[in-house]
Amino acid sequence: MVEPTGTQSVEDSLARLEASRAKFEELRPVFSSVNGSEFKFPHPFLGEMSAIEWLVLAGEHKRRHTAQLKAMIEKL
Repeated sequence: MVEPTGTQSVEDSLARLEASRAKFEELRPVFSSVNGSEFKFPHPFLGEMSAIEWLVLAGEHKRRHTAQLKAMIEKL
């Protein structure tokens, strides 16, 4: 499992999340033009997943990190 090191600032974390969100927006036309369920890629713990499943997983992962950052900001 990956553990946070605590060495990255909240500002840097927010900037990286925003950059990642922008990259996902760039991919939107690609996912609109192909059937993402046809392409499969292995996940180390969940096994074969379609491109659409990966996209959902990535979105939920980012939502988790966003919630963590919001909780940290509230403590500041």
